[in-house]
Amino acid sequence: MKGNKGSTAQPKRTREERNGALLTLQEVADELAVNERMVWRLIHNHGLRVTHVGKLVRVHREDLDQYISDQRGS
Repeated sequence: MKGNKGSTAQPKRTREERNGALLTLQEVADELAVNERMVWRLIHNHGLRVTHVGKLVRVHREDLDQYISDQRGS
C-alpha cells in the first residue's frame, strides 16, 4: 500500500522565503523555468557556483542572482 507515511517532502517555499537562503537544485530549476538536469549543466559547463553541505549541493541566492545578471550582460 502506497502512502505518504514517512515522507520527507517539504512544502514549496515562496520566492520571499528563498531570498537570502541556500536553494536546492529543484528550487533553482523552478526559478529558471528549466529542469534539474539543465541546472547540473549550468553548474558543470557554465560556472554556476554551488556550496556543498555534506553530500548535498545547494546554490546561494546571491550566486544565482549573479549568474542571471552575468547572462543578461552576455
